[in-house]
Amino acid sequence: MPGIHRHSRRAFLRSAAPLAFASAFAIWPSGAQAQLVCETGLGTATGTDALACGTRSVANGVNAAAVGSGTIARGENASSFGAVAEARGLNTTALGAYSYAGAEAATAFGVLSNAWGQYSTAAGFLSTTNGNFSAAFGSGASTNDNYGLALGYTAQSSGLSSIASGSYAQASGDYTTSIGGWIDLDIDGMIDGNELTLAQGLGATALGANARSLSGSTAIGFQSSASSLATALGNGTVAFGGSTAIGDRTLATGQGSTAIGFRSQAEGAGGIAIGGWVDLNRDGVIQAAETTRASDGDTIAIGTRAQSTGLQSLSLGYASQASGTAAAAFGSASAATGFQSAAFGYSAQASAADAIAIGSYSVASQANTVSFGRVGAERRVVNIAAGTVAAGSTDAVNGDQLYVTGQAAAAAQASAAAAQTTADTARTEAAGAQQSANAAQATADTARQEAAAAAQGASTAQTMANTARQEAAAAQQGANTAQATADTARQEAAAAAQGANGAQATANTARQEAAAAVQGASAAQATANTAIARADAAQTTATTALQTANNAAADAATARAEASQAQARADAAHTLASQVAASGTVTREVADMALANAATAQAAADAAAAEAAAAEQNATIARSIADNAASNATAARATADRALAKTAYMEVKGNGAGPNASGANAIAMGGNSVASGDSSVAIGQGAVAENGAAVSIGMGNRASGAGAVAIGDPNVATGRGAVAIGADNTATGIGAIALGADSVANGNSAIALGSGARANGAGSVAIGDGALASRPGQIVLGGGSATYTLPGLGSAASRAAQTGAVGYVTADANGNLAISDIGPDLGLIDDRMERDRRDARQGIATAIAMGTAPMPSAEGRTSYVLNGAAFRGEQAIGGALAHRLPFREPIAVTAGFAYGGNRNNSVRVGVAGEF
Repeated sequence: MPGIHRHSRRAFLRSAAPLAFASAFAIWPSGAQAQLVCETGLGTATGTDALACGTRSVANGVNAAAVGSGTIARGENASSFGAVAEARGLNTTALGAYSYAGAEAATAFGVLSNAWGQYSTAAGFLSTTNGNFSAAFGSGASTNDNYGLALGYTAQSSGLSSIASGSYAQASGDYTTSIGGWIDLDIDGMIDGNELTLAQGLGATALGANARSLSGSTAIGFQSSASSLATALGNGTVAFGGSTAIGDRTLATGQGSTAIGFRSQAEGAGGIAIGGWVDLNRDGVIQAAETTRASDGDTIAIGTRAQSTGLQSLSLGYASQASGTAAAAFGSASAATGFQSAAFGYSAQASAADAIAIGSYSVASQANTVSFGRVGAERRVVNIAAGTVAAGSTDAVNGDQLYVTGQAAAAAQASAAAAQTTADTARTEAAGAQQSANAAQATADTARQEAAAAAQGASTAQTMANTARQEAAAAQQGANTAQATADTARQEAAAAAQGANGAQATANTARQEAAAAVQGASAAQATANTAIARADAAQTTATTALQTANNAAADAATARAEASQAQARADAAHTLASQVAASGTVTREVADMALANAATAQAAADAAAAEAAAAEQNATIARSIADNAASNATAARATADRALAKTAYMEVKGNGAGPNASGANAIAMGGNSVASGDSSVAIGQGAVAENGAAVSIGMGNRASGAGAVAIGDPNVATGRGAVAIGADNTATGIGAIALGADSVANGNSAIALGSGARANGAGSVAIGDGALASRPGQIVLGGGSATYTLPGLGSAASRAAQTGAVGYVTADANGNLAISDIGPDLGLIDDRMERDRRDARQGIATAIAMGTAPMPSAEGRTSYVLNGAAFRGEQAIGGALAHRLPFREPIAVTAGFAYGGNRNNSVRVGVAGEF
């Protein structure tokens, strides 16, 4: 066996290049350096400690090693093993027939493997790495850009920092991730484009068999699909245009839409669909009416089978439907189909424009109406606070206010009747005054005849005296007539003033009552009609009073004129009587009588003139009062007309005990409803709003806590800010939310969305049909076979926040996700693989080097053997001893030892013999 020279011994102890110390190998060192070459001499080694072993092998570089026929190792520490393997560059390694490593620190393992990028690793038959720092593991796996990773049969990573894991997985854009594999959907054994896991485009991520995603999108789950910055999570989910789809076979196709829950659909831009699918006819086919849908722009549908198909519509609750533009439906089976309509409560229906239906089974079928029931099942609106009664007020009034209005209207009617009676009396008295004036005329005629008879025997003076007496009599008659007329005018003016005052009071009362009636609801209809009738009566009375006042004014003017005439006649009579008395042509008695009569006529005329003036003034005042009364009556009628118009748009009917609103500023509507919290609202049969500004709408709902909301039939929301909407939902805890049907959110900030969803624990979230979140902080999407637990699975923001080493996401059989301790640090994996490979090869080398000593030729003799071995770049030395025992039969004790470096040592002890 050839020896080992000084330089070659140093090379033998190195682990970077293979060496075989057996009788088949020899070493020829030169004076300047040592090269290790197979003994056959068919290889070429150039460089310190270089080794070329094999026909036409070439090792060119310090510590370079080429082992195998036609192998090439060019560069410091380059190593190539296998027929026609080639390693070119610093620290390159090519292992396997026709393998190639062509860049610094590149490694190629496997037949026809190729590592073209710096620090890249290609492991597997026909594996290829074209990018720096990239790695491809698996037959046919390949990377085409820097930092790429391909794991699995024919996996392809063609983008910067892209990852493809799984058979035929494809990651074809920068920063893309594709984890899954090929599923032969049509069972034809052919690879079709739609059967591969594909992440294509910048930042795309596809996780799951047959998952597919495009630029900036994320698809997680079997046959999930996402494109245009969308996110799809779940089996068969589809998301387009910045949308989000979560759950089994959910669909989000509208720009920026969101679909959560089993087979829910968000098809309109900005739409939100949270709920699930119910197979009503059990045929396994999704019908339009069986799933949650938000099919138009900015629509929201929450609850199993909830559907919002009108632009900007909202539906909350099982099978709720909002098909009108800007319509809203709250409660199971509720429907809002009219433009801007709203339906609150189980099976409530609002089918006309701007119609509102409140309460279970309520129907609002006329435009601009509010309905609290339906035909045959009316409800009452009770416990309404007194509204403001004033011009421009739109407050509602209660029954007490309408009762007062009715009483006042009745009083106004009575006052109007009294005013009519007064006017009739004034007319009768005026007729009597006319009769009195006629009688006064007759009396004056008689006096004139008597005066004429007394003067028949006199001379011219007698005639003059007779004439004076006649003039005096005429003056007396005029004065009497003026007196009577003035009295009558004064009485009529007083009566007209009294009537006008009555009409004024009646009109004022009617106006107040009519204004109060403006605030009435449907119960005020009859009272408003009565107010109108009484206002009409007040109008008539005021008109009559005005006519009477006008008559009185005319009579007063007449009386004043007659008084003026009487004054003139009295003056003439007085003058004539004085002349007669001075002439002495008549008797003294006649003259004195004429003079006295003239004086009396003078006084009467003066009094008549004064009374006539007063009567005329009273008539003017009466006319002014009557004018005001007529104006007020007209205003009262207009107010009553408005009251009638206002009360035609509200109708309420109910039964059972009345509502109770005991909190400050509270509102309770519906039988047995209770609003006990300050500023609380309870609407619906048995609705309860308590412990703060809570809102409870719908039959049997209970909202307890400041800001708590319960809407539907029936729901329970307990805790500050708790929300329960839909049918039979329960939200317990601060900020807890339960939406859908039979969902339960139990714990502070717990959220349960979907039919039968359960979120038990603070901060827990359960979304989808039957989803169950059973621990605090847990997030569960879907139920049954579609269960997912996503504790903040890495979004773009999460990836940007990552520092240091990262790890793979793993899942157990229950769908729980976690980060594995084994991270994607391929450099570390490569180091571990290299160390294990070196240890294995050194172990094989030590086994070869140990050898066996031959049986000694005689008793007491000892034989030995020393070996050197090389296996795939690793070397070992070893030896063995055999000592023959002093027995007749040849028996020897053997021992062996081998050393391969790095504590890879082996020891053997045995017995050898012959029989």
